[in-house]
Amino acid sequence: AERWGKLTPEEKSWEFAGHTYIKRTEATQALVDVLADVSRQRQTQPTLIGTIAGVPLSAHYSYSNSALIVSSPVGNLPSGIPDNLVRDDLVRTGEEQLNIGQRRSGLLTRMESAVTGIAQQTEFARNDLAEWTATLERLESTDGVTQYPRSGELNAARDELNKINRRIEAFNNSAGQK
Repeated sequence: AERWGKLTPEEKSWEFAGHTYIKRTEATQALVDVLADVSRQRQTQPTLIGTIAGVPLSAHYSYSNSALIVSSPVGNLPSGIPDNLVRDDLVRTGEEQLNIGQRRSGLLTRMESAVTGIAQQTEFARNDLAEWTATLERLESTDGVTQYPRSGELNAARDELNKINRRIEAFNNSAGQK
């Protein structure tokens, strides 16, 4: 995923339905075909549709959204894909038909962005981890770390809460409750 963003268009390849494509137009058509199959079969369980840069992509049909949902290891793409975008046997408006090629190409772009996003999220996680590790090391090495100043009050409140919980439990199990 990290390498994907650095590749030139000529170096990129896409895999859909078990075939590798080196031309973007062919990859787009293969993606549309595999999504159309998921749509026609109304597969409600995530089904592997292909990979980009080794990142697996799955799709399923969502009845609640009336659309196809595509997911990667870091989550779903932000919006569903309407059936009539990938299926030629369904009705489209005139405007949808005019922009069909561009909209289909946009599907592949969205999936590529999800792959690029994985690399970005990994970098964010690495930075956060380094920051948290430094904070933890700083706190652990600090002299004079003391207990919570009002720990006596806190413990007394916990004891009182436990007593109340025991009384509630006893009542719930009593003949008066039943």
